[in-house]
Amino acid sequence: MKRLWLVLMIIMGLVSGVVAQDNVNLQYGESIVGEFTADTSVVPVTFTGSVGDVIYVSALNNLVPVSITLRSPTGGQLAIAESNYLDNIELGTDGDYTIEFIRPEWSVDEGEFVAHLGLYTIETLTAEGENSLIFDGELSAAGAIQIIEADMTEGDIVTATLFGANVGMDVITPEGDIIAAEGVYNDPMIPLFQFPTTGTYRIQLITSEPEGTEISLHLYRHDLIPVTTNVPMIGEINEDLPVVFAFEAQAGKLWDLNAILPETGDKTLAIYQFDGRPLWQTQLYRDNGSGPKGQPRIRPFIPDTDDTYYVALWYDDWNTDYATYNYELVVSPSTILGLPNNSPIIGEVTEVSGIAQYVYTGVAGDRIRVTFRKTSEAGDMALTIYSTEDEIVTFMARNSTITSFDITLPMDGTYEFVVRNAAYDTTTVLGFEIMVEPQ
Repeated sequence: MKRLWLVLMIIMGLVSGVVAQDNVNLQYGESIVGEFTADTSVVPVTFTGSVGDVIYVSALNNLVPVSITLRSPTGGQLAIAESNYLDNIELGTDGDYTIEFIRPEWSVDEGEFVAHLGLYTIETLTAEGENSLIFDGELSAAGAIQIIEADMTEGDIVTATLFGANVGMDVITPEGDIIAAEGVYNDPMIPLFQFPTTGTYRIQLITSEPEGTEISLHLYRHDLIPVTTNVPMIGEINEDLPVVFAFEAQAGKLWDLNAILPETGDKTLAIYQFDGRPLWQTQLYRDNGSGPKGQPRIRPFIPDTDDTYYVALWYDDWNTDYATYNYELVVSPSTILGLPNNSPIIGEVTEVSGIAQYVYTGVAGDRIRVTFRKTSEAGDMALTIYSTEDEIVTFMARNSTITSFDITLPMDGTYEFVVRNAAYDTTTVLGFEIMVEPQ
């Protein structure tokens, strides 16, 4: 259940809430820098505890793995964790306890880690409006952890943002599995994820900030907007949150998605599929402005399976904070041209039109020759060919006028050909010709 929190850099000479290693007695809420050397594989730390105290112990590692053993005032072993986190331990007597931070037997690594002792508490989120759940609190020092519990419903789709210095979060299912994680850095965000079952989830928050940090966790539950094809869907979008649409799509059918947002600022259009896959695999497509005048566009979208897909639209103006802007999204059957065999297609890429796209239908094992020719004086050639799973060809050349290459198709299905203007001067026009010949 506990994942290894990777911290890119542990700051040396920690102060204000972090005690030096020669002081081996910790208070609740304090941290210590420990070190494994060639001669030191156990770093003991003591603390004074009282009956009924419920504690946790954590170790942020930089270069070394750490396991933890907790011993009673009489020296007996109370708890052990092979990972770097031990939690929810209730003390049964008053006295001086010992925590042993141990280099595992399988490790020979030498280096430093930050260890933390804290009182284990579980907090809950507070509703703010119809969709927002919020927790405000504080993590006292590097390695400090806070557990949040939230009751969620199967299918809830949320955006999670944690405000704080050098913080991270794990989202843990009622069964103890981590379904989402992010950090450790300033103000991390999980842009979009779905709760798979109804139940009580734990959100584990941590910091590597030496002096600790104030934190604010925001969990936003999205109201899903059903996609109506061929009809412009219009509304308002908040800068800090996506608008999310639900789209029922059949496998193999091609769709075009075109968004209209203010011309300045950052614009993003993405498609997600939540079907039990890991979080990092849920975003299928992402576009930041390949359409006309830099507007986000995904074309074609080719579903692999009959399923519900989720379309997310973001906008962030460079000069405002948390403002609201108008958007438009159109989902329609794709008008993208198919590439025929043995017949050249002539086209152009302009600053207004954006990239040029074509599709080609093939069978696994087929061998084709692709010829790509520049027909204009200006512009520079760039071509990428995608299967439904990955990128299979990438070509870009400046001061080149023609290229040809043979491809063995890796799978049955539809392939996407994307032509871009690779010129530094984006106002130029790239004229091109492309032809596919079976071999």
